[in-house]
Amino acid sequence: MVLVHGLGGSVESDYMRATTVGLLHAGFNVARVDLRGAGASGETCSLLYHAGRTEDLRAVLRALANQPEAATGRNGEPRLALMGFSLGGSMTIKLMGEPHEGLPIFAAVAVSAPLDLTVGSAYLNQMGFGLYEKFLVAGLKRQALQPGPRGTLRVSPQEHEAIRAARDLAEFDDALTAPRNGWQDAKEYYAVNSSGPYLPKITEPTLVIHSVDDPMIPASPYQAIDWEALEANGPIQRRITRRGGHVGFHERGRELPWYVGQAVRFLWSVS
Repeated sequence: MVLVHGLGGSVESDYMRATTVGLLHAGFNVARVDLRGAGASGETCSLLYHAGRTEDLRAVLRALANQPEAATGRNGEPRLALMGFSLGGSMTIKLMGEPHEGLPIFAAVAVSAPLDLTVGSAYLNQMGFGLYEKFLVAGLKRQALQPGPRGTLRVSPQEHEAIRAARDLAEFDDALTAPRNGWQDAKEYYAVNSSGPYLPKITEPTLVIHSVDDPMIPASPYQAIDWEALEANGPIQRRITRRGGHVGFHERGRELPWYVGQAVRFLWSVS
């Protein structure tokens, strides 16, 4: 199992650690991934991750598949599954809908994933008087402005000034993410990399978990999807709840979030 964190997170995020505990107890091998520039990878990466950078995940999966100790199926071939949270969940859906280049991925799970980045950015700006967004943007600014490999600067003086002036997520993406990766602005970046359009292209079993009361990711893109058609004609399964928050789903009397058990049962059912 390969776990992918969300925006502003790392391998040490609570949800990554809790999920690791549950998966290990269920008998899975687990690899936690720091996306480019996040966590410990900030010491070696000059670039930063974004919602569409699935080529990095493919590189990680390829490296894991080639390890001698990789988990194998009955035919002796390596078997990998992917589980992403929030932005990492969006990346997971996007990757599952793209060509896999021969990677042995048998399943995936996406938790609290933004399916439409444009709608998600506007929603985040409105919810909680923008406090959630301010918290996220402050973390992204710290991440972008910290020194890169061997103390090098990760951004130019012009980018530095624009990043410091950014007041919301769209302005941050206008200042750094879009121009650094060849898009005209945040609007184009969001349109190109939203994961919702990739759902009908998925060919391996994929579980999508989301809560309607998520304070950071809007429910409207989920409500606009014909899930019955997706589930009838493809390998998609869903767990859409009324309550659960954002990568929350805590249960009274249980140490681990509800989505951990859902992921384990799903993975065992399709493995």
